[in-house]
Amino acid sequence: MHVADYSQRIERERESARQRKELAHQAEIRRQQDIQTAEEARKAAEKERQKKLAKEIEQPTFRRSRDRGPSIGF
Repeated sequence: MHVADYSQRIERERESARQRKELAHQAEIRRQQDIQTAEEARKAAEKERQKKLAKEIEQPTFRRSRDRGPSIGF
């Protein structure tokens, strides 16, 4: 094998390793972004749930007579 062939092969291997490292880095960034997006969605849902709960506490709903079950017959 010629020295030029060997050095070209080494350079290709280095470039391949660099590309793999860059792809892994990009995948990690996407993973972190997905985690952050999911956490923000969870927080927003919890905030909405708390808001709904507070509204229910402030304004209790009154049950209609038909919601109480069968009448005694008066």
